[in-house]
Amino acid sequence: MFGFMQAHNRVLMFSPILSQIFSDVAYAGFDGVETMEHPLRSSVYTKQIKELIDQYKIKLIGSSYGADMWNKDKSNQIYEDVDLIFVIWLR
Repeated sequence: MFGFMQAHNRVLMFSPILSQIFSDVAYAGFDGVETMEHPLRSSVYTKQIKELIDQYKIKLIGSSYGADMWNKDKSNQIYEDVDLIFVIWLR
């Protein structure tokens, strides 16, 4: 849903279906959505997500994070990565 999509040899920096997803979730009566961390790494995606949150009055209730959290040796790397995601989201 979020990856940089190729269309006519150009990279789209937004999700063309994200608005429909938020609309469907709101129509279904859900209070919030959860996403992977990938779109939260992009200021363009976070801008789009923030606008849709405001438009549909839906909360971002969580984010999946695909990392080896079981591996103690990677904990500092994971913490630093999560910090970067938060910095982008909080802009």
